[in-house]
Amino acid sequence: MLRLKHMIVSHHGEYEYGSPKLPMTLESVALSCLDNLDAKVFFFHQQIRDDPNVDSPWTNFHPNLNRKLFKGRGLGARARGELWKSPPTASAGLVAAESCVKSEDQQRG
Repeated sequence: MLRLKHMIVSHHGEYEYGSPKLPMTLESVALSCLDNLDAKVFFFHQQIRDDPNVDSPWTNFHPNLNRKLFKGRGLGARARGELWKSPPTASAGLVAAESCVKSEDQQRG
């Protein structure tokens, strides 16, 4: 029961994200990374879905991400809109997962 409580309390992963405790067990680190991944995939999905640049396979530049996002090629604006009704999981998820691993390595180092 103590481990479950710790997972709940530490799931934000870092003090700056509102976590009262840092993850200290394997399970809590995994949950924290999954929570971070979910937030990043959702954010990428929103940026792609709401991008006003409908005639380009790229979004406009996002200063908070420091990059443009690739929406795909060969799709018209309507088809692209249909494609992004549900969040993507592969490409954005890999970026977020790599970021989480780097963040965990930095905490240790």
